[in-house]
Amino acid sequence: MANGKDLLSGILSKDRDRGTSFQDVAREYFSGNSKNNVRRRNAAVFAFGMGKFEEKMTNNVVNNLQESQDKKVFELAALDNKYAKYDALLTEDEAYKANPFYFNDKSRAKYDSIYSNSDMDMSLNKNKEFRKKEISEYEEALKKLHEEKIKTGNINKRMTKEVFYKPFEDHWKNKQKDIAAPKNLSIVHNAWDRLTNRGVTKPITAAELKTINRNSFDYLTNPDVITTEEQINRERDPSVVKYSKDEGLSFVLKNVAANDPARASIIRSFSSSEKETFTKAGLEIHIATSQVNFNPILEKNLVINQAFDANYKKINNVTETPKPAENRDLYLDYYLEKQDNLDAANNQGNPETRELRVNIFELDRTKKLIAESKFADTPEKSPLYKVQTKLEQDIKVAGLDKVEFETYKIIQEGFLHPEKGYQIKSTIRQTAKEQPGYNPEATFAFETINEYFAQNMTDLTATYEALFN
Repeated sequence: MANGKDLLSGILSKDRDRGTSFQDVAREYFSGNSKNNVRRRNAAVFAFGMGKFEEKMTNNVVNNLQESQDKKVFELAALDNKYAKYDALLTEDEAYKANPFYFNDKSRAKYDSIYSNSDMDMSLNKNKEFRKKEISEYEEALKKLHEEKIKTGNINKRMTKEVFYKPFEDHWKNKQKDIAAPKNLSIVHNAWDRLTNRGVTKPITAAELKTINRNSFDYLTNPDVITTEEQINRERDPSVVKYSKDEGLSFVLKNVAANDPARASIIRSFSSSEKETFTKAGLEIHIATSQVNFNPILEKNLVINQAFDANYKKINNVTETPKPAENRDLYLDYYLEKQDNLDAANNQGNPETRELRVNIFELDRTKKLIAESKFADTPEKSPLYKVQTKLEQDIKVAGLDKVEFETYKIIQEGFLHPEKGYQIKSTIRQTAKEQPGYNPEATFAFETINEYFAQNMTDLTATYEALFN
């Protein structure tokens, strides 16, 4: 099609071909004085006036064509934007029809881009559920938005680019042709068109303008709206992520080095916890606290005692070890054998040590029997008082150092006991931190393990110290 520039060039060339100037008219006007010359002079003046008027008409056409071209460029830019959106929508629709998982793939890619640098533990069911939910909700939002766009535009099949632009190109071609029509360049043509009612331009209707500018696709240029609830969350609050007992154990195994001396202690204390769910921060605190509280001597003795208990149950075909409240004599045999095993493992102990251990237990038992009898206020009158005195003398012969050492072992046995030990540890702030329901504001009987042992050593050896004074 001829554009505005070509039309302008044609108009200007016609104007130059006309060749009538004021100098030409003046020369012709004064060249004679006959009647013919007068007529000729009048005709020349008329022709000059006509030329000037048509020159003005030409200038108007030139200006109108330029304004038309500028407006076309502006409206073409808007149409280009609509076509780009239309083309993208149809390309996406074709991809969706070819692949039912198209929007799921887009949603997964969006999720992965957000959490690509996240340290989220994807072995957790909670995190797996979170990821699945976020991807599913965003996928549905994308699908819903796409289907609404297709429905709003009543789009059934793709228009080619040529078909999309044709109404626009035809409109502007006709508009420029109309501006440069002969009636707008010549007085004669203008008068003739008026007389014959030819060349009357029909106004563009609203429906035609809608088709020309593809206004039915204006909505495609609006920003896509996906609600905050439908969007993928930008971050995951660690406090809402709960580890189950098994997941927590996996976390501990993964985050405590295999060569860490405290590894077995950390795993054991975690396994014995009554809690069923854990946060990541809670697990990290448990590991750190257990490493700080780790005592290699106690840990070694605990492992030795656990092995002894397992073997004792197997040999005696029982499910539990003896308890002093149920059968004191059986418990004493069990305890003495267990301590002998511990001494042997640590290259400690001898027959004298075993005898001292028995005497300490028997003395404690004898005092309790007297205290529970009618001789509680007058123990020296009890038949058992002589037994008490004999035991005290035998303990005195052994020496204070050995008594204190055996006392330490008794305290240690209670501390390492699977049931009694848990109760003891709940009274010590240092070990209570590893137990469920720990309250940092609470008051504890002891702050540290060392404080517990020291206080109990002082209390238990006070009676024996009197024997040596």
